[in-house]
Amino acid sequence: MHCTPEPGTGSHADRTQLEINDGALPTMQAQGPQLPAPMPRQWEDYDIPFLEAIYLHLVEESTQGVLAVSLRTFIRTYPISWTKCRKTLAAFCQQFTEDDAAVLNWSFPVVVHCMTQMQQDKYWDFLHNDQASVILHKPATICEWEKCVRI
Repeated sequence: MHCTPEPGTGSHADRTQLEINDGALPTMQAQGPQLPAPMPRQWEDYDIPFLEAIYLHLVEESTQGVLAVSLRTFIRTYPISWTKCRKTLAAFCQQFTEDDAAVLNWSFPVVVHCMTQMQQDKYWDFLHNDQASVILHKPATICEWEKCVRI
């Protein structure tokens, strides 16, 4: 006994719904092409262009002036967050070698020491508000609480 295949109940329901909505149903994800899965990337914690800009600034700085003043002035002109700046300075210290320091006006230990100091928040005055005062509250006693309840 050979039977011809017939559409099932679900197929009839889908066809009926398609005819009622006149094809206005949103497309399903299974219909049409799918985008390839994105390739995973490893993101750096620091700002690579800023790290390169720091090194180029050190190379182009021709005066034997104070390194800390020169770098502080340069960093203030660069738009970067404090967290990203600190991580970039730390990455600079890790990647900086004595061969890199050979072309600079400053020695390797001086540059690393200056970069390490600049990672500390006490080195930057904009991170501190001198006008803010610490308000110390003493804990309320039971007598003070009772006075508040009576009022």
